[in-house]
Formats: sequence, C-alpha cells, structure tokens
Amino acid sequence: MSPRTRPYRQRRPAAAQPDRAASSTGAFFGPHAIGGRPTRAAPRRGGPSRATGRVGMVLPAIASARPPAYPRRMFDVLREVEEALPELLLLRDWHGLRVVYEPPEVERVWRPWGEHRIALHCIHPCEPGAPLFHPHPWPSIVKVLEGSYEMGVGHGPGLVAPPLAMTILAGAGTTYTMTDRDSWHFVRPLDRPSLSLMVTGPPWSREMPRGDHPPQPALAPARMEALLQRFAEQFYPRSR
Repeated sequence: MSPRTRPYRQRRPAAAQPDRAASSTGAFFGPHAIGGRPTRAAPRRGGPSRATGRVGMVLPAIASARPPAYPRRMFDVLREVEEALPELLLLRDWHGLRVVYEPPEVERVWRPWGEHRIALHCIHPCEPGAPLFHPHPWPSIVKVLEGSYEMGVGHGPGLVAPPLAMTILAGAGTTYTMTDRDSWHFVRPLDRPSLSLMVTGPPWSREMPRGDHPPQPALAPARMEALLQRFAEQFYPRSR
C-alpha cells in the first residue's frame, strides 16, 4: 500500500486519570480555604490584565476528577439559582458569617440548595499582596454583580502555593468557574466593596492547607438583613 492510500491511524487517547472519590469533610463551606493555612499572594509585577465581561475560566484539567462537561454544567446551575433567587431572598433561613482571619474581609450570607450551596458575598478592599491565595474544597461558579476585583490564579497539587500564573480584573458581569481541585486564586476588590454570587457543588477529596485560625464570627442579624434586602432589590427583584 502506497503512502498516499495508507489509511490514517488515529492516535490512541491517553489513559484517563483515576477519579479520586469525593468525600464530605464536615467543613463544606467554611472561610476562604476550609481550615486553610493563610497563604499570601505573591507580589504582583505590573498591572492586571484588563479582562472584563463574561469569562468562563477553566484551568487545565490536570488530574481532574470531573468530566469536560462539568464546567458547562456549572453555568446551567448558576442560571437555575438566579431564577430561584427572587423567591429564596424572601426567606429568612439564611446563615451569616464574617471571614476576618485573613484579608480580604468577606461578609457571607449563605444557604443550602439541593446538593449545592448559594453564597452572597460582600468582599472588602485590602492592600496589594495581602489577599489569601487558596484552593477550594469544592467546584464553584462566581458571578460578580457590583464593583470589581483583581484576581490572581495558579494551579498546583498539594499544600504549597503554586506560582501565580495569571491576573485578571473581574468587573460587574464577569462569570467564572473553578472546577479543577488544584486551582488556586486570590481576590482583591478595588476602591470599594464588591458584591458577588457564588454557587458551590459537593466537596471533592483534596488535601487542604491546614491552619489554626479561630472560628469565624457570625454576621450581625441587622447586617445580614441589609444584605438580603440589597441583593433582592438591586439584583434579583421578585418582579423579574
């Protein structure tokens, strides 16, 4: 058979990485990194990349336990949550938490939603180089609703913070996913607090940095009520 007529032989696909079984740790939705040791973000050189608008940021699927369709599924989950929020924001069975052991300070109002959790965040500005650089113990999707923040991104297994691979500016309307267990990031709001919606999925099995930070304080009832009203009136009114 001549080279011209020899049929093309497809390359055999690489063996898939074995899935690491997900397990609930009982610390499903704690502060920045559940029980995480504070890890400072690397000093930034130069200005952030000016990437605004809808951003679906999926880091390389190195040792990922999720199929390629999972990031797309998180956008579907976000849409379903946003459709439900006008009614959910009328309820008063939400929980409140202040994350203050490391910058930036985060005011969080959250509730379970099926196998997911919904979090409303008010993240406060902090100094350059100060924000916590951390992985997550669960897949997540975030939509920035107001304000903007600088976000640094890295990727690496284990407990040691990886090099900073990318920095973007996430403005109102930016939507991104973090669906690889070895993704790391930090956020630093610019000029004023940033409001955002985050939805997380079931936790996966990942070794997390440990720390001895104290339990974080509850959010004052009046402040939690103010945030619920603001999200309801400004972003998810019942008449939508």
